[in-house]
Amino acid sequence: MFPERLKLLRRQYSLTQKELGEALGLTVSTICAWERRRSEPNLRQLALLTGVFGVSADFLLGLSEEA
Repeated sequence: MFPERLKLLRRQYSLTQKELGEALGLTVSTICAWERRRSEPNLRQLALLTGVFGVSADFLLGLSEEA
């Protein structure tokens, strides 16, 4: 569920993988790996994502339908 939510939010905010990576201080390959289920963010990275998109970690992880 996380990869789908991440891709959905990234597209809603009209961000490329590169732009999101730059906003988080990460590489485009890291964002790509998350979206392809090859890896997952650590807690710090998850917290940064919630700040960028203004959603809860539960929403990003698919544990809640409420952002």
